[in-house]
Amino acid sequence: MHIVVGDYMPESDERVFCLQHGGKKQYYRYKCTLCGECCRHDYVIDIRMDDVARWKQQDREDIVRGFQIDMKSLAPAAVIPLGWYKVHPIDQGTTTEKGSQKSPEMAFLDEHREGVNELVRFIVDNHVRVSNGLKNEYLPHWFLPDTCYIAIFQPKSIVIMKQGILKGIRYILINNLRGQCEFLQANLCSIHDTKPIVCQEYPNKDHLENDVRAATKFIEVCKGVNPHN
Repeated sequence: MHIVVGDYMPESDERVFCLQHGGKKQYYRYKCTLCGECCRHDYVIDIRMDDVARWKQQDREDIVRGFQIDMKSLAPAAVIPLGWYKVHPIDQGTTTEKGSQKSPEMAFLDEHREGVNELVRFIVDNHVRVSNGLKNEYLPHWFLPDTCYIAIFQPKSIVIMKQGILKGIRYILINNLRGQCEFLQANLCSIHDTKPIVCQEYPNKDHLENDVRAATKFIEVCKGVNPHN
């Protein structure tokens, strides 16, 4: 399956794209109807530095409540360079003074303890811990004590978000208990005038063309998509 997305047509603010499966082609026409369906689904909306700079200029501290740390951005795969595992293979680990084996992750923490402790202090001191998550269903986070991957840490200010991004932390939009965007109110985006760039670009051309699952979900979810011949 392959999808090709065309550019927006200025005269109608619409976009035409083609979903090709085998030798068959199906064309679709898309135009946003403000239905809010995309905001009701559990999309991961990441915040860019350009967003933070814009909100700082606009003095939009009121919207900080809608963001949280993406704990996956602090996972070993995101923090530890791949080269580390060549020096500290997973199947060998590192031998401690007592002769026991230490995982590559713990060896990394020990060797970079000062930097890790600084990152932990930044997170704990500058974020509001809303929830620790469900400990019986999720593994605890690997270097934040008593914290799980599903934990929610909200930044205290826009400046903190900027500092966090510079430290490699990723921030995302919070979805409420119904799985919809925190800013969806009365079927409309309450921050439409300054919503994140990812939302402004939806549906993202590169994303749809490189991720078939995202493309098919977009067709299923969005009410602004209709077959076009």
